[in-house]
Amino acid sequence: MPESTQEIKPSSQYDRDSLYYRHERDDEIDLVELFMKIWNRKWWVILAGTLTTGIALAYALLATPVYKVYAELSPPSSTDLSALLDSGVDLTKLNPFETFVQTIDAPENKLKIFDQNITEILAMYDSGNVDQSSEEDLNAFFDDFEKSLSISLPSASKNGAMIVDNRVEIAIEISDKNLGKKIISQLIENALLVSVDAVTSGLDANRRLSIERLKNQIDGQIKLERENRTLRIGKMTYERELALALKQDQIDVLRSELEREREGEVMALQQAMGIAKKLGIVKSPLLNSDVDLANMNASTSNTTGFSNAAAPLYLRGVEFLQAELDAMIKDQDFEKTSEVLRKMISELAIIEKDREISALSNIADDSPFIYEILSPISEEIYAMESFDDTYPNLKFARISKYPSLPKSPIKPKKTLIVLLGGVLGGMLGVFIALVVPARKETVSA
Repeated sequence: MPESTQEIKPSSQYDRDSLYYRHERDDEIDLVELFMKIWNRKWWVILAGTLTTGIALAYALLATPVYKVYAELSPPSSTDLSALLDSGVDLTKLNPFETFVQTIDAPENKLKIFDQNITEILAMYDSGNVDQSSEEDLNAFFDDFEKSLSISLPSASKNGAMIVDNRVEIAIEISDKNLGKKIISQLIENALLVSVDAVTSGLDANRRLSIERLKNQIDGQIKLERENRTLRIGKMTYERELALALKQDQIDVLRSELEREREGEVMALQQAMGIAKKLGIVKSPLLNSDVDLANMNASTSNTTGFSNAAAPLYLRGVEFLQAELDAMIKDQDFEKTSEVLRKMISELAIIEKDREISALSNIADDSPFIYEILSPISEEIYAMESFDDTYPNLKFARISKYPSLPKSPIKPKKTLIVLLGGVLGGMLGVFIALVVPARKETVSA
């Protein structure tokens, strides 16, 4: 039979205190005892520490090293932008460095460099057997490539009032440091070319638009001059036609007056000749007297000389009157007899031959008439067309630190890994030394 457990009952207060003290001692950790346990089982600690340290060391030695290749860039100097300054570009409205930063950080810039080095990148990842026609696979590798790149953009103050640091660092973490240097160099070179091309192409486009606008302005001025000249010719033609009509009317009125006067003179001669015939005066009896002849000549006030005759016309005789009548009927040209008519006909001819209208109508080149307007515009066009649009030595960023081959990798950190492995191994060994034996004692009990 099993022995009965005898209950211990304290007989006094001292006994109760002693028992409580022993229970308290049992609950406390005895560090010396603990250290002795670990020391007695130190081989567990050494074994675990050695094992984990070896694993860590093996990992540190066998892991693929990762290098960081980087370059630093800063804003361009005035020398780098001299081509823009010479062209008169307002740099306050154009920030070349900002354009460069946006270009180098653009996904299309990274994708271009990825495509240029895709064979080497895939080989670096041991993915030479990857189907490069698979867009999905290539996108996955491009994502990894893009994540390996880091671009630190210019930082601003808290209020954004000023730039604290204008420098830009572009870096890549890669196992092939030579390839990393190549990629960084290509990224910078491509961004410089693309950013400059983007700005200069915009400037060239604006210049072409300005030239086209100025040429259109010239065409507009020429068109306006032609329209004004057409209006001027029309007005002058109207004024000439009106002047011709008025002068012709004056000539017609004068001719009518002269014809009436001639008709009156013819009738007077015919009447006088009739009287002379009745009187039998064939020859004028006055023609033998110089005095009477002078009086007859003085009595004339016009070509016929009959308006204020001192002596009757019939006294001139039939022969004289007939001869004068025949001459008057034969000569019908008033231009020979009327100075006023000749002058008016000359004025009509001058009006009809208006040289100004003819000259304006035959103008082939309008430039001389608007020279003062066209000259400054033409000079501006010439300056724009003769401008050197190659922009030599133009750079939107200055490389303050060129990419170089790093001397040591940034990953893995071998010393740290080995130390951590040793520490973790030691902790594991202590745990094993404390727990495993305790479990054995519990099982055996």
